[in-house]
Amino acid sequence: MKRYLFLFLFFWNTCFILTSFSLASEAQNLDEYLIKTKDQKCVLRYLSPIEVPPDWYIYISDDSCLEKGFHEVHILDTTQVVRDSLSGYFSDSYFIGSTPLMTPILKRFSSGPGVQSAYYLIEQNKHLSIDFIGVMTSQVQNLLYPAFNICEPFHIIAFSSNKTLFGKEETLENIITVVKSHAQNICPGVSTIIFEALDKNNQNKAFFLSFHLEKKPDGSWLLIPEKSFNKLMLEKEALSKKQNFLKEIYSLLEKLPPYDRPAFLFNQFKIDFPYHLAVASSLLKMPVKGVFILHVNQKNQDISWGDYPFPLKITPPLETGWYLVKAQIQPFSIQEKKKAGIPLKNPAAHITLIDQKKCSRENCSEWEETSYLIEQKYNVPYSFFMPSEIIHEK
Repeated sequence: MKRYLFLFLFFWNTCFILTSFSLASEAQNLDEYLIKTKDQKCVLRYLSPIEVPPDWYIYISDDSCLEKGFHEVHILDTTQVVRDSLSGYFSDSYFIGSTPLMTPILKRFSSGPGVQSAYYLIEQNKHLSIDFIGVMTSQVQNLLYPAFNICEPFHIIAFSSNKTLFGKEETLENIITVVKSHAQNICPGVSTIIFEALDKNNQNKAFFLSFHLEKKPDGSWLLIPEKSFNKLMLEKEALSKKQNFLKEIYSLLEKLPPYDRPAFLFNQFKIDFPYHLAVASSLLKMPVKGVFILHVNQKNQDISWGDYPFPLKITPPLETGWYLVKAQIQPFSIQEKKKAGIPLKNPAAHITLIDQKKCSRENCSEWEETSYLIEQKYNVPYSFFMPSEIIHEK
């Protein structure tokens, strides 16, 4: 049994505590002193903010060496003056207080000025793939060793290698039931529970769940929303909203004519006709903005020329090919047409680019495919936003 306990504590001290996982700073402001009985057979792990002389000793009211049960312990100096008295339960030679704790203490540390905390094992639940770890704290009073507070609030951590359990309502309810059971078994009159969860496979991460539970007068437990969060549920809810949104967009785009769908890449539902934009620009005597498809057939150092849907002078320059663009358009003047050798009756325009997407097919027809359009715009796979039965139909 002792060998098992040694191995167990070694495992936890190395794999659980000595990692970056910690509820608080490790800065020691409460030092630990080993104070023994005069015969050196029994030892107390005494915590003190001031130095304890090495010749102090303890007197225990029974011969159990602070094992199971209730004990009274007196700390005496060399003149037999009682410097402190501890009355209550002990665990692993630490003073626990009025609550019996028959379980190993995994780690004791300072968690703030004059505050000590300790982790203790509650249960390794293989069925849920969770190790339940308790946290107890105490505040130094009058420079004396205070008892640990275990019960108000009852603080428990679920240290899990299967965090997906906490994102499912049915399994989360089972876990909370287990937590309540542990709280009531260790602290029968408990009225407040702080329940937190940490990913065992990624100890550098913060808690992904923290629930604050308070007992109502009728004995049932109430979750306090403003003091609680579940990142997995929030992520799941956000994912569901995004999927529903994308499905609605898919349905809407499917109702549009295919040649209009590419415009959605720039957040509109209709492709503009460059000729109409040029006419509007001429009437308004100012550039007009729109989304349309063009083809670049020449590129120079400072500009490009397009030949579709009519002669276009494009800045900044683009490589040759098909483009879906968001741009400003302004028609050529008569003098510009003459200089470029364009018949006066033919349209021609200046294009000033705002944004553009290079296309792989003629007329940018790949953007007419709704699923491809949504995948590229939102950087998600088709399976993310569509039910499997629709995917199979496609």
